[in-house]
Formats: sequence, C-alpha cells, structure tokens
Amino acid sequence: MSNSDMLGTYNSRPDALRLTISTMDEKTGKFTGTFVAPNGDNLNISGGFNFNSEKKRTDLSFKISTAEWAFYANYDRDNKKWFEEWIGDEYKDGAVTGHWTFYKDLSGPSSGTNFGYATIADKLQ
Repeated sequence: MSNSDMLGTYNSRPDALRLTISTMDEKTGKFTGTFVAPNGDNLNISGGFNFNSEKKRTDLSFKISTAEWAFYANYDRDNKKWFEEWIGDEYKDGAVTGHWTFYKDLSGPSSGTNFGYATIADKLQ
C-alpha cells in the first residue's frame, strides 16, 4: 500500500460524520481536507500526521472551533500502513467526549458510501 492511499473519504456509521483527506505532505507531516462534524457543519481542516512505527499505526490530528480530534489507523497484520479504518476521538477541555470508527469509502469519488466491512473482515482473519 502506498502512503498516498491515505488520501480519500472516510465515513462513520451510523452518525454520518465524514473525514476527507485531500492533500498530504510526508516531509512536513501536514494534511488538508474537510470534516463533517457531529453538529452537521462541513468544515475545512488542516492538521498533522505521522507514521508511528513504534505503535504500528498512523496518527492524525486536527482542531476545529468546538473540539480537538485525534485519529489513528493501525498497520495491517504484516505491519504495513493500512488506511481503510480510522479510530477517532473527540476531545473537549482535555477529556474524550466522543469515539467513532471511520471506514474508507471504496466506492469512488461520487458514488454511495461503502463502509468496507468485507475488507476489514479479510484483514482480521
């Protein structure tokens, strides 16, 4: 899997939150994209990411006006970067106030949502 496979749209279920990673710069560890927040706002975001080989995952974080968000995507069973599932925590005043799983939309840029269940099941076997 290429690091650029991190680019894409990720959907939560059933909450209809959406994280889209539009650009990423590995040298600086910065990314840009959009985020549909729990209140339904569609926000432009920018933040940081790093490939955390010690924890065998990719970490990603950003701030919006109402909260901070921290995501991670575990590496696959072969310890390779894998971006089809992100776990996201929402923080307000330093406390976790929400916890969601986001699945990569594998159906294409303008198609319906694919929550990736089969792919995740394959990875867990």
